[in-house]
Amino acid sequence: MGVEGAGVLGEVTDYPSMMRILRERANDLHINRSGEETAKLSGLPDRYLSKLLGPRPVRRIGMRSMGAVLGVLQIKFIAVVDEEAVRRYGNRVQKRDERLVRSGTVTIELSRRHMKAIGRKGGQARFKLPAREIKRLARAAGRARQAKRRLAQQPINWNAAKKAAKQGAKCQKCPQSR
Repeated sequence: MGVEGAGVLGEVTDYPSMMRILRERANDLHINRSGEETAKLSGLPDRYLSKLLGPRPVRRIGMRSMGAVLGVLQIKFIAVVDEEAVRRYGNRVQKRDERLVRSGTVTIELSRRHMKAIGRKGGQARFKLPAREIKRLARAAGRARQAKRRLAQQPINWNAAKKAAKQGAKCQKCPQSR
């Protein structure tokens, strides 16, 4: 496997075959798996790539690390229909009942009565806490209310807000960016 114009690097049918291809690609690129520069470039912690791609991996590639690993190895996965699997499983795979499939976005609306009921349960749960913990929660809630009031009372510098909006930043005092 060469680095320039590599094309298809291999076939991934399971986790071990994926790991083999990723290790081969890292070797082809002569990537320092435990280097700080590689970690900074990929966004992974120091030496994490060596934990993922080492001969005896200490960690497994997951949802969070997959994109970073593929990026630093300069590869992407492309899904294609596996003709062998089609022949093997064919029509034996049970089809879903289309009548039971929801189309579109599912939204959940909570009624006022429901919110009151779960609020009451929260209050009952807090009542069972030790007095010290109740006091701590009450202080934290009071601080949050005070901070909200203070923020609402501060004058808004509209020029600064417009300038921040042009730069893509969000102004904490500006009601438009909340």
